[in-house]
Amino acid sequence: MLSVIDEKIKADFCEKNIKVYLTKTRIKSSESAFLKIKKDNGRTGLTDIKDYAGYRILCFFEQDIVRVHEYIYDTFSKDRKFQLIEIKVFNWAKFYDSIKPSATDGLYITNRLKGSGYKSVHYILECDDGQHYIEIQLRTLVQDVWGELEHHMAYKQGNVNEHINDSFVLLAKRLETIDNLLSNLNDIKEKEHKMRMFALGLRGPTFYLDYEANILPEFFSHNVDAKKAFIEYEMHCKSIGSNAKKVWYDKAKALYDELEHFTHDRLADRVNKADTVERAKITYLLEMERAFLHFYEGELDKATDIYNSKEIQRYSDRYVVNFRLGEISFIQGNIEIALEYFDRCEDILDDNSGNTANTTGISNHRNRYDVKRKLSTIYWLLGQEYIDICVFRRNRPPVPVMSTT
Repeated sequence: MLSVIDEKIKADFCEKNIKVYLTKTRIKSSESAFLKIKKDNGRTGLTDIKDYAGYRILCFFEQDIVRVHEYIYDTFSKDRKFQLIEIKVFNWAKFYDSIKPSATDGLYITNRLKGSGYKSVHYILECDDGQHYIEIQLRTLVQDVWGELEHHMAYKQGNVNEHINDSFVLLAKRLETIDNLLSNLNDIKEKEHKMRMFALGLRGPTFYLDYEANILPEFFSHNVDAKKAFIEYEMHCKSIGSNAKKVWYDKAKALYDELEHFTHDRLADRVNKADTVERAKITYLLEMERAFLHFYEGELDKATDIYNSKEIQRYSDRYVVNFRLGEISFIQGNIEIALEYFDRCEDILDDNSGNTANTTGISNHRNRYDVKRKLSTIYWLLGQEYIDICVFRRNRPPVPVMSTT
C-alpha cells in the first residue's frame, strides 16, 4: 500500500510541479505500537491504531504546506482506493482555521494541542478493504528536526527530566520563530525572482539570430518574391526593441504572413515533393519564426510546443533551438531545465566553432557573440555561485572572424 501511495504522490508532485524537500515511509514497529497502547492507559486497542503505515512529506517552508495540503485534500477526499477520513492539526490554530472544511464535507478534522509543542498535520486514509489505514504526516523540515529529536529524547523515554520537557517546549517556540523567519525570507526571494522573471518575460527574446547557410532553403535562391519577403522580415526582426512592442509585433506578423503566403503558394510549384529535405527546411524556418513571434508576445507555452514539435526537433542539433528553449525555461523559473538547454547550446556552438560548412561568416560569429553575452548575463543573475562562470565567459578570447569570400 505504501509503495502505491509513494509512486502516486511522487508522480503527481512531478506533474504538478509541487516542490518538497523529502518524502519517506515507515512501518510502526510492534514495540512502538505496544508503547502507544500503554501510554493511552488501555483506552486504545490494536485495532484503534491507524498509523501502522506512515508516509511523511517534508516541505522547506510553511507556505509550501498549504499547496501540499490542497493536493492531499483534493486527491484523497475523492479517491476510492485511499479515502481521506480524518485530518489532525497539532498546535497550529492558524492553519486549522484556514483549512477547516464545511460540515457538508463529512470529514472529521480536529485541532489538537500538545503540551510538548509538537507541530504537524496528520491525514488518515482508509484503504478500500475497510481494515487498513495509512497516516500521512505533513510538516516543514525545521518541524521535523524538532519532532525527531523530541521523539528520541522524550516521547519514548517515559518519565523524562522536567528540564528536558520544558526545554523542548521552549525550542518548539523558538523553531516556530525560525520557521516564520525562513518563510518571510523565502517570500522576499520569490517576489524578487518573480519581478525579475516578469521583466525578462516582457522583453521576450533578447535578439534575433541569423540562420546558418546550410539551413536556408534553396527555394529562396530562385524565387524572387519569397526571397524578398524573407529579407524584409529578417531585417525587421533584427530591429527588435526599436519600436513600441505592439507596433513592432504588428509589422513582424504582417511580414511573416507575407512570407508564409509566398512560401506556401510556391512550394508545390518550385520544390519537388520528393525532396523531403528541402520541404523540411522550409517548414522548419516557418515554424521557427512562428515560435519566435509567440515568444515575443509572451505566449511561452505555445512557443515551447512549437520548439518541441517534430518539425523542429529533427534539427535539435542546432544551437538556436536549445537557446530559445533555455530562455523560455529560465523565464518560467525552471532553472535546472534552462541550464541543461544552455549547456547543450554551448556544446553545439563549441563543436561547430571550426566547422566552416555551417557558418555564414560575420553573421555566424555575431550569433555566437550574442548567445555567449546572454548566457553570461543569465549566470550573473543566478547569483554568486555562478559569477566565476560569468566572468570566464565575459573574458573568453573572441573567435577570429572568418572571411565571407
